[in-house]
Amino acid sequence: MSKALIQEKYIYNEDENLLSQGAFGQVFKITDKKVGTEYVLKKLVKNDPNNKKIFGTDEESFENEIDFLTKVKGANIVNIIDYYANPKDKHYYIILEKMDGDLEDMLNNSVNKGKMTSKMIRKIFKQLNSGFKMMIKKEKVHRDLKPSNILFTYTNDEKSDFIVKLGDFGLATDIYKTDIKSNAGTLFFKAPEVENGIYNNKCDLYSIGVILYMLKTGENIFEGKSDTERMISKMNGKIKKIKDDYLLNDLISKLVVNNYHDRIEWNDYFNHQFFKEKDDDNKNVANDNLIKEKNKLIENLEKKVQNLEKKIKQLESGKIDYLLLELQSMNKQKQNIIDNNNNNENKNNNNNNNENLKERKLKEEEEKAIKEESKLESNLLVK
Repeated sequence: MSKALIQEKYIYNEDENLLSQGAFGQVFKITDKKVGTEYVLKKLVKNDPNNKKIFGTDEESFENEIDFLTKVKGANIVNIIDYYANPKDKHYYIILEKMDGDLEDMLNNSVNKGKMTSKMIRKIFKQLNSGFKMMIKKEKVHRDLKPSNILFTYTNDEKSDFIVKLGDFGLATDIYKTDIKSNAGTLFFKAPEVENGIYNNKCDLYSIGVILYMLKTGENIFEGKSDTERMISKMNGKIKKIKDDYLLNDLISKLVVNNYHDRIEWNDYFNHQFFKEKDDDNKNVANDNLIKEKNKLIENLEKKVQNLEKKIKQLESGKIDYLLLELQSMNKQKQNIIDNNNNNENKNNNNNNNENLKERKLKEEEEKAIKEESKLESNLLVK
């Protein structure tokens, strides 16, 4: 019944107009018969055995998305046009405004070959932040933020400007709903606490940090050459740094934090200096040069620290050898003194008072050498 109702109002051909297929269903292009406007239709099949879902059921996903889209409205939230469901029908349909692509597409087609400038990232996220504020106001959490779920559409024929919107709310839920304890999301983008099943809306902040790094570098933020190594880095909180933008690196370092208690708060995120920078081209050139100088200074300081640490280690390991050499030298001096003293004693048993004076001096030197030897041995024991 639902499909028939849709086909009354829209041109809908599943064989010809499939746009994408994912874990929660299929997406088709449809056209309004009266005005010719294109939309997208999201189709979910209840209990489809071919659907390998991360969370819940198709019905839950449908209900989550409808609940979110009907309650959270804004210029940077994808618009819902209509939805259809029949208790006797195994299919659910959501009709949404048609967008031109997602951030994955934008990143892959960027002039910097899979990387974005800080200026472009700032432009994108200033828009997205409006959407995030609406989510917080309505006490919602997305739980599956990633580049493919952030959509854009061009606002002019030259494709020089665009609007960005949050999409795909199949895993979205209320912050205070009981199923906030569920495990949901996409492997490298979801926060560690989501794996444990107990979290709040700061899990979305973690995902934002991972996305920011990916847009800037085109890479995974976690260290490692394989997914296994990267997962270990994720568990240990080891992330890579951005070297050519101090403010962006500072923001990411406060977002991608394993313990959500230590993670930046939403208000601090919105007010971070990275978003306050003005994208004047002349200023950007000056800022870039300043950032490069700062980064170069930091690198030089890091090298100096490393060299100093090496010297300290060398000194610590070499000091014992130095003391041993000193001790050997002192022992040799002591033995020479003793030998000389013995020789003098054998030769001068009947010497006068002057010779007795020499003997006393030799003994004093011997005692002095013994004291120095004891001192050196004490230093060795301390080390």
